Amino acid sequence: MAKRSRWSVGLISCAVLMVCLAWVGQANAAPQDFNQLLRGEYAFTGEAVCLASTLGFGVNAFGNFAPLNSSGGTAPPGPSSVFSFSIQGIRAFNGDGTGSVVARSVQVNHTNFGSNASDISSDFTYEVAPDRTFTVEHGPTTATAVPPAAGTSTTTGVKFSGRISQDLKTLVMSTEEPTVETRSFTPPVGPPGVDYRICHRARTAIKIK
Repeated sequence: MAKRSRWSVGLISCAVLMVCLAWVGQANAAPQDFNQLLRGEYAFTGEAVCLASTLGFGVNAFGNFAPLNSSGGTAPPGPSSVFSFSIQGIRAFNGDGTGSVVARSVQVNHTNFGSNASDISSDFTYEVAPDRTFTVEHGPTTATAVPPAAGTSTTTGVKFSGRISQDLKTLVMSTEEPTVETRSFTPPVGPPGVDYRICHRARTAIKIK
């Protein structure tokens, strides 16, 4: 009887030890890499509207971004233009927080009454949260006008926030807050230049590969 009792105590002790080891293992395990939820190629479309300024932006008396004038103030606002564009392309997520995008956009300038198309490419980084929201931060985004003789540009500061569907096959993305972007451009005629823009963008993407 005593032998059986010692055997039972030994089994219980062993079970308790295994549970403790499991707890320790979980505590020491690396946190889940939610970036792996985004892996593969997504086809997307979207639209954007941008306010552009050659002198940059400041905050006006109402707390809003406004184009700077030649005196460095926002009253009155400085020279600016407004343009919109549609875009469609492929966004590839590598599953490790990095990716790339290629696309074609068609732009209409509502101030200068002009229009053009551009081929766009960029690398980006992204981070997925446990609730399946995610953020994307682009590296330099290169746009080559079509035809190429119409000029090229590189934009920095492009960011998105988005959500992933339950089946991981659909993404929605948009601009979360006003952000000043910087564009360096080489026009078809004249010297290179720099301007600044604030855009609101929206994208919808479906997984194709």
